[in-house]
Amino acid sequence: SAAARAALNAADRRRRRDAAAEPPRVRVLDRTAVVLEIFARRATTREGRLQVALARALYRTPRLRGDLFRKVDDGGESFGTNKQERRRTMEGDQKRLRDRAARLRRKIEALRRHRDLQRRRRARNGAPTVALVGYTNAGKTSVLEALTGGAGRGDDRPFATLDPRTRRADLSDEAVGPSKALVTDTVGFVSKLPAQVVAAFRATLEEVEAADVLVHVVDASRRGDARARARVVDRELEALGVGETPRLLFYNKVDLLEPAEAARLRELASSRPDVLVGAAATGDLGGLREALAECLDESLLDVAVTLPYSDNAYGATIEEVRRRGRVLSQEHGDDATELRAAVPRDLAGRLRGYKSAS
Repeated sequence: SAAARAALNAADRRRRRDAAAEPPRVRVLDRTAVVLEIFARRATTREGRLQVALARALYRTPRLRGDLFRKVDDGGESFGTNKQERRRTMEGDQKRLRDRAARLRRKIEALRRHRDLQRRRRARNGAPTVALVGYTNAGKTSVLEALTGGAGRGDDRPFATLDPRTRRADLSDEAVGPSKALVTDTVGFVSKLPAQVVAAFRATLEEVEAADVLVHVVDASRRGDARARARVVDRELEALGVGETPRLLFYNKVDLLEPAEAARLRELASSRPDVLVGAAATGDLGGLREALAECLDESLLDVAVTLPYSDNAYGATIEEVRRRGRVLSQEHGDDATELRAAVPRDLAGRLRGYKSAS
């Protein structure tokens, strides 16, 4: 096989294939096809395999040529022998791929609804959510393991994670107090991916949209292109509409730098409370746990409400406020409790239905 860094149309691929020594002809892949090949090998869960299959169908549909060798779904083989037959063959293949893409979308949508239900249940259980984002192979899985006390570490290879994985982390800090969060490892970004391929993994990226805080993990050992890769991730996050979500920047794999380089990076980060430096694979999170606790605490909104004893949800509301936020003051009257608290944004919205405390 031969691979090209840029996108190739059918004519480009044919010229490169025919230019190779015969026999045999080589298989020519553009950048997107190579990425999809890697995706296919990495996918282990049902959702991951469905998303890869959808991405491949969306990628192949506009690139089909009726005069090229093809394998149909039942394993048969066919060649077009004239212009009209080639057109019919191509149109038939395109229709099959479009139908397949529609079936895959329905299956992925069913899984998305199930995951959305799980996400709402987690929200009711009270833990805020943190999403780890970054360019592929930046070490997000190692950060997840270090934050949640896992014994494993991430694989040193691109796209090792195709499905979001969520675990509970203890972020308790002396300055903030007890704090727990759900941390999700997401699929890595990569530059120059067509929109239809990104769309196939749209459901996975919903975990990023729902997060209370984002941790952008950057591979510090990529001396030449670390900033360029960070900009790719920033653009993708803006496209997802999460540009305003609180964000921390974590330079990972600093242990792979020369000591002088690592010292310079730590010095630069020391003036930015939202920038951390460490090496998750060695357990060095560089204060990320404490920074997350503070960031989540700062994202809480102050509310002051009067909760009547007659309200059927009185006990459940008080319990949820204590579990998910911090009670600042609580005064019991004859008919109601005046409560002042710092709570997550979604809970603050629900509490607006109660009368404001004086």
